[in-house]
Amino acid sequence: MSSVFRFKQFDLIQADDVFKLTTDATLLAVLLDLPSEEGSSRNCLEIGTGTGVISLMLAQRFPELRLDCIDISPTACVLASLNVRNSKFKSRIKVSESDFLTWNSKELYDVIVTNPPYFDQSTVSTKSQEIAIARHQIGLGYFDLITRSSNMLREGGLFHMIFPYRYEDYVRSIIKKTELVISKLIYIVHHEKAKPKNMIITAMKISLGSKERSLAEKTMHFKLRKSTGEFSEEYKSALKEFLLAF
Repeated sequence: MSSVFRFKQFDLIQADDVFKLTTDATLLAVLLDLPSEEGSSRNCLEIGTGTGVISLMLAQRFPELRLDCIDISPTACVLASLNVRNSKFKSRIKVSESDFLTWNSKELYDVIVTNPPYFDQSTVSTKSQEIAIARHQIGLGYFDLITRSSNMLREGGLFHMIFPYRYEDYVRSIIKKTELVISKLIYIVHHEKAKPKNMIITAMKISLGSKERSLAEKTMHFKLRKSTGEFSEEYKSALKEFLLAF
């Protein structure tokens, strides 16, 4: 069964057999930055695009951005392609069915963004193999995801990933083995007194031989809701250009 989630500038068709819209996806799309250079066309790779929502939101935010969206799921690619085709951003977004481990690009990327699966393989119980691959760390773990992303970024390019807070130390340990240097950490909390559940990490590609490999890590906390349960003002402000509710 399919459904439609309406944004201010595009509609998102969703289906039961493709991972549906989440708060994580929308937060990643509105909180990430591009490299600081201005005035030129830049390119972005989204790994595991699903419905295509992150790339559609990025295309709305950054008119100069060209996007490659890949997903290993044929069903997801059909759905993402439909959502892109129905949008006014279709000339800047290309959807391809591909495993990231075998993805070949003729150029390096300015930005790589991903909202990867969150569950260990031991927890898989879903009957649909495509949903299982989309929701669990079966074919692509953090190590392969991060190290290959490092290799596919240009110098000064940015890697953005949202993932569970409990994996922070593990993700940091992988990044240290690459040419990536952490530049920003956003801890996402559900309310003021809650501990972080998820986080967004931003890392810049800086060659190992460069003298500029020392970056100050910027840290911030992003609160989703007030103590009353209503969405926080920072959440409303971040999503106001996208969600009809705001």
